[in-house]
Amino acid sequence: MSPTISRLCIPFVELKCDADYIMDAFYCQSIATVSRVTYVPFHNKYGTYNRVYVDIHEWHPTEIAYNFIQRLKNENCEARIVHNDDDWWPVEVNDSHSPCPFISKSTTFNYLVDEEANGVQFLDLLPQEDPEWSSIEKDLAIMLSIQNIESELCL
Repeated sequence: MSPTISRLCIPFVELKCDADYIMDAFYCQSIATVSRVTYVPFHNKYGTYNRVYVDIHEWHPTEIAYNFIQRLKNENCEARIVHNDDDWWPVEVNDSHSPCPFISKSTTFNYLVDEEANGVQFLDLLPQEDPEWSSIEKDLAIMLSIQNIESELCL
């Protein structure tokens, strides 16, 4: 649909909302399949929250997704994602290409998507005895090491 928007930011997310919850919010509403959710905690006078960065793996070919993308592109509109009845988050396009805002030693959750699977299958849910698991685990360990180094350089 729109390959130019691949990263989003949700400025304020309650601590109780985990990566799976955010991924489900996009997926269950037929908006998008999310490949990565990164949390950056912050504190203000109202409490502690997370700023959440969302990497889009694939936009769904639906009218809902199309309308959501159009709202993201229009600077005069606010894009929102409803996550629980009347609860919603404002969503913004994240144009930053710097890795530093996305990295935190304890807040990045990577969900690799297997496009070859029948439907969507998240590789982190595969049993560890799967022969491909050790290769994936090694790649994730390398990625985490690189992120930790980048995080230390950004601080």
